[in-house]
Order: sequence, then structure tokens, then C-alpha cells
Amino acid sequence: MPERLFYCFDEYRLDAQTRALYRGEDLIRLEPKIADMLLYLVVRHGLVVSKDELMENIWPGTIVEETAIRRNISLMRSTLDPKDMDRFIETLPRQGYRFCAVVRSQTQETIRIIGDQRGSSLLEEQSPNVVAQLKATLDGNKSSAESLATNTRNYRNTLLWMNLFFLVLVILASLYWFEIKPRWIQSTVVSRQLTTNSEDLPILAAAISPNGSMIAFADETQLYVSDTTTVERHVLPLPKNVVPRFLEWMPDNIHLLVSSVNPETHDSALWSIPVLGGNAELLIHNAHMGVASANGQQIVFVRNENQLWLSDINGSNERLFATAPQGSTFNPRPQFSSDGHYVLDNRYSMESSRWRIEVRSIKTGATSTLYESDQFLADFRLISNHELLMSQQLGRGSNSSQLLTATVNLETGSRSVTHVVTTSPDGLQAIFNSTRDGKTLVAITGRFFSAIYIADLGEDQVTKSHNRRLTLNDSHSLPAGWLSDRETVLMFSNRAGHYGIFQQAIDSPDARAIVSGDHDYVRPVVSADGKWLFYFMAGDVSRQQAFSKKTLMRQAMSGGIPQEIDTKSDFYRSMRCAVTVNRCVLSEREGDFIVFYQFDPEKGRGAEWFRAKWSPTVTGFFWDLSHDGTRIAYIDTASGSNDIGIETQSDDKTTKAQLHLDGYDPFATLYWDGTGKGFYVSSYNSNGDVLKLLHVGMDGKVAVLRQQISTQLSWAIPSPNGKHLAFQKFARKSNIWLLKRQ
Repeated sequence: MPERLFYCFDEYRLDAQTRALYRGEDLIRLEPKIADMLLYLVVRHGLVVSKDELMENIWPGTIVEETAIRRNISLMRSTLDPKDMDRFIETLPRQGYRFCAVVRSQTQETIRIIGDQRGSSLLEEQSPNVVAQLKATLDGNKSSAESLATNTRNYRNTLLWMNLFFLVLVILASLYWFEIKPRWIQSTVVSRQLTTNSEDLPILAAAISPNGSMIAFADETQLYVSDTTTVERHVLPLPKNVVPRFLEWMPDNIHLLVSSVNPETHDSALWSIPVLGGNAELLIHNAHMGVASANGQQIVFVRNENQLWLSDINGSNERLFATAPQGSTFNPRPQFSSDGHYVLDNRYSMESSRWRIEVRSIKTGATSTLYESDQFLADFRLISNHELLMSQQLGRGSNSSQLLTATVNLETGSRSVTHVVTTSPDGLQAIFNSTRDGKTLVAITGRFFSAIYIADLGEDQVTKSHNRRLTLNDSHSLPAGWLSDRETVLMFSNRAGHYGIFQQAIDSPDARAIVSGDHDYVRPVVSADGKWLFYFMAGDVSRQQAFSKKTLMRQAMSGGIPQEIDTKSDFYRSMRCAVTVNRCVLSEREGDFIVFYQFDPEKGRGAEWFRAKWSPTVTGFFWDLSHDGTRIAYIDTASGSNDIGIETQSDDKTTKAQLHLDGYDPFATLYWDGTGKGFYVSSYNSNGDVLKLLHVGMDGKVAVLRQQISTQLSWAIPSPNGKHLAFQKFARKSNIWLLKRQ
């Protein structure tokens, strides 16, 4: 039988026969076509492979669009190195792709020999008494050649047999830990959809009771409970202004632990809700994502996004258990081990853009990482203290996910190789939990998207009517501005895989692409004369990091080759152009300051206008240029999260005014209204998940235009003539699925 061939590069090993990719000893899951394409590029490392060649060899006899190649290349890059997307695969414009890493071939026989050598060395380390005894026998019989030969043979035979015995033990232990035990856990999954809610009323939370007899779930209006057979729902009464965000069953099977938000005060709290009748009981203020221990003695919950707290089951004796490092958050909810000795959490680091499932000892605080990924971990669940179930997104921006399983040792922090339980091709499986035996799971499966809506504005810039949805697909479409006709929205959208730039008239159902390609193209603006389009070519818009590269591009609206203006690693770079004069402003972050530069559409960057002390907000939409190009309004985070600074330039002088508002959640985005006498501002409470769109007048008057329970940011941009408002709404189609493992 021919030896299996591996291609090795950096820390990776690619099996040429099975297309399996390994990072060290860990198996990296790849879609079949992505694995085929990776092998094809690796075999031809150093050579340029055209898109036509990839189509002919990866999809022979099949008509495939170029977007499929771009998608696979993007997923391949994010899998191999999400921080340096060009590290392994280089794009050559109008030529193709080249695998640029050093590749070496290695056979299975070579790997086996290396393993045997390591086994022999380990044997000598583990058997000092045997080795010493044999050497002593040899030393005591030096005078006899026959005795020396006999003892030498005995020594070698002993080493050989012990070597074989040791290798057999290692193989058996490996088979048990990495293959047999996970396969005992792994099983056939039969799924059934339980609800059919539309995007107008998505399911927010769901939980199955520990004994599997009942399911509790909530939408934006009600909390329900039903049995698992007929699914006949019954409404559970809730206190006023309590909207459930997470649900967990208490161990007694008759009470729910509800993590809620108050849409009026934006406060979060934990409630105990009886399912058989009775009054709700408020347990803990300022707490969310609460879970009870299996023994019914403790509750673990999250406070301020980066703190884990413990309390007694009745909410008393609150105590801080762990604090995440700076730039990290706990999401989604933590949970206890079944014996109550450990707490598991899912921690996201904004610096590394990685998710980690960690286990923490309640007694000692010792922490170990059970699983780590650069792909979004939507949720996880520990079954019977040894099986870890994880729902992981398939690729950046994907609406597909896999349910993975692995055996874990909480005491040592070790785990086996992960196995795929099931794949959800049309929605992320999240907020799932299981019965106590782990045989029945409930998951919320949903598609998340961002749609653009249009509203007609009254003369007061506050009254709006005829709300209608502009973008009609389920992609992420984000408004960026308006074209000079005042009736066409400028946007960026990932409807083609990568983010591209599109325009769509408010009376048209279709959008037309302006810029698209192998990169993400975001935050477009158009010069006042309508001649030039400016935008940023981004490294990775999903990872909102300050060191993400943003290349400033310019392209004629009439068409032509895009021109690169400059490149800078600053996620928060942004540009605005005036409406009535041909003037633009470019902002860049420099340390603790945001610096605003004059920018001429023809000549490029000019002199510095002013700089403002600033601490990072969520997006780059925290400032705007007035229509006449003389004023910049920005959220002055150095003064306060509800302060708006206004810089006015006249006669080469700059004056500053300040607008302060009390009683509102932190401001996040800002745009001038059509009159220049007010702003459209979004306020966002990340702890309570309440988003509001406000109109703020220069006189301090505030009107709430819309409110949404959402974990995502949103903003609104008026047309230059003040007649229309383009606003963004994050939505999801999410329903409950019952998964039975057989």
C-alpha cells in the first residue's frame, strides 16, 4: 500500500489523500471544496493559479460564479491566519492566487519513525530500574563473552518488548480518548422545528426543563411555556416592563430563572418565575445571563459585561467571582459544572478577536482554556461534566453553524478532538440548552441581517411617515449617505460575499453595484459635485480593531480604475463631504486624539483643522460635517458620553460650542439633520440591549423616533433636502428547534 503523503507548512499539516488539515494535533474543519482548493494551491505553491484554472479543476463541468472562489479564498485565509489574511495566500490582481508559504512534503512512514524514536527515549526515562539492572549484569560478567552476548540480547529483547507494550498502551489510550469516547457521545440527531415566527416577532430565548417535560420560550411581547409533545403554549404573566432576554430552568423543574431588561429604565435583572401559577420574584438587580447550579444552591451571572458574579439561589450573598481582562467580555451566558465545583464561561477578546471557553475552579479560582477559536462561538453547554457542546459559526459573516462535541477534563483543563454533531446550513444555532442527560436539546436557529428602511420626514425633521423597507434581501446592508439627486441611497452591503458599495433609488426594489471585489469596501461618500466617490478598502470589517488596515480609495463616479490615496492601520478612519461646497474632511486616530484634516476631492489631504480628545466608540459614525462644510459635530467622549461638541470654522478661526444632555444612554452615532439645526443620534445601552434613535435639537429638545430591543448598533442619515430618512434596522428570523440525539 502506498505511503500517505502530507504537505507541511508553518504549523499546519495537510493530508493529500483525505484533504484533512491539522494544526499540530488538532483537526481543522474545512468545507470539502475549500479543502480541495487548498490542496490544489499547496501542491502548486509558488505558482500563480488563475481563477479559470480553479474553476476547471475544483468544479469540473459545473458553471460557477467567481464569488464562490472569492468566498472560499476568504474563508481559507481566515482559517489559516485571521490576523494576516495575506500570509499564506497572495492575490495577484487580474492574474489569480499564489500559495506563498514554504511547503515541505512528509510521508506517514517518516511520522511513524519519529514517533518510535520518541517512544524509545520515553521508555528509557520511564524504566530506569530495568536499564540499571541490565547494565549491572553486563558489568559483572565482562570476563565472559558468552555471558556478555546473552545479557546484551536479553537487554535488547527487554527494551523491545517494553517498547511494544508501551506503544500499545499509548495507542489504546489515544483510541479511547480521541475516538471511542467521543463516538459514544456522538449520535444521530433528529431535528424538528417547533415555531414559525417571522422576522417581525422573532423568538428571543428558549429553554427545556432538566427532565425534558416542558419548554419555555419568549418573543418580544410574551413569555410562554408548553409541553414537549403537543407544544400547546400557555402565557406566563410577567411584571410590567420586563422583557425576557435569557431563560434557564431552576433544578426543581417548576421555576424559571429569567434574565430581563426594562425597556423604559434599561435596567437588567434576574427574576424567578413560577410556571404553575404564582407571583414573580425579583432576585437580583443589575444582572443578566443568570444560570442556576444543578444542586439548586447558587446562581452565576454577568454584570457590566466583564464581571462574573455568584449568589445564593435566592439572590442573596452576591460576590464578585472573576473579572475579564481589559478589552474582553463574557458572552453568552456562563454555567456551572454538574457537580457545582466549576464555572464555565465564553470570553471574547477584542484585541485578539478570539473566543475562549474557559473553566474556573470556584474553590481556587484556577482557570484553564478548554476551547479557543477565531470563529464566532454562538453558545456552549456542558453535559454531565465531561461532554462539551459548542455552536460555532461557519466562516466570517456566515449564517451557518456547526454543533461540535468534545470530551473534556475539567480538573486538568484538557479536551479531546472535536467532532461535528450536526450542521445548520440556514441559520446560527444559539442560546441552546439540554435536558440533564443531554439527549434532548433546544436551540434557537436564526438568520441575522441588517435592512435599510426609508421614512418620509416632516418640516420639523421629527415627524416621519410611510416607513418602508428599501433592501429586500437578508444580507447586512448599511446606509452611508445619499447621492446628489437626493432620492438615491448610498450603502455598503455584503450581499455578494464581501462588503461592496451599492446605490439604490428609494422607489426601486434593486440595488446597483458600484464597487465590488475580493476585499471589503466600506464607508463610501460622494463629493458635492458628484464627480468622485471615496471609500475605504478594509482588512476585515468584522473585527472592529484599531490596528485593522484601512486603505483610502478614490474612484470617478463615471467609472474608471480606482486610485489608492493612502494606507493606514486605523479602524476608526472616516470621511465626510459637504453638500453645497466641494469640501471634505478626513478623520484619523492618533493616540488619544481624533485629528480632523481638510480634504480637497482633487488635491487630497490638506491642513489639520482641529483635534479632539477621544476614547473609542463602537463605530466611526460618531461625527458629521455640516452641509455647508463649516461645522463639525462630534460625540465628545472626553467630556461625557452624552456631550456633543461643535467646531465652527470662519475666517481661519475655529470656535467650539458644547451641547450637554442628561438622562440618556451613551450616544454612539451622529448625523446632521436637513436643516442644520439638529442631529439624528443613536443611544445604546449595551448592558440592557436597548437601542434608541433620537432627534436632538440645538436647543436641547429631544424626540425619540424609534426604539428596539437589540444587541446591534444602528443609525439614521437624512437626505440633504430633509425629505427622507434612511435608517438601519438589525433584524433576525429566529425560531425554536428541538434536537433529539439517538
